[in-house]
Amino acid sequence: MPIQLKNRDRLPATDFETVNVLGLELPITNELPFGAQVELLDLQSRHTEGEFGQVEYLLRIFCVFTRRLAKTEHVRYEWLAQQSLEAEEVAELMTGTLKLLTALQEKQAGGAGNAPKKVRKTSTPSS
Repeated sequence: MPIQLKNRDRLPATDFETVNVLGLELPITNELPFGAQVELLDLQSRHTEGEFGQVEYLLRIFCVFTRRLAKTEHVRYEWLAQQSLEAEEVAELMTGTLKLLTALQEKQAGGAGNAPKKVRKTSTPSS
């Protein structure tokens, strides 16, 4: 007799659409782990301030998205920056990262109006 999970509907979905970037299957997602969200916001503000250019920004964003993978598949920017990539690999990296970033930003823009509404207190008649 096979084991049945009680709360099977609460398991994370495993049928994500993915983008293949440099041999890594990155899931297209509308959310990131909390630490990755904080790092993404930090990178966006640093890029806006002019601390680094567009290419470095996208390379760093790619590394943030690899946090959705198993820990052994995470890519660190320090390692990636030292690699000698071909033009096709750089193009694949940039287009894949932009696709992931676009999907994430579309969800954030669409979810802005879904804040919980304030509950009104009803007055009770005094007798």
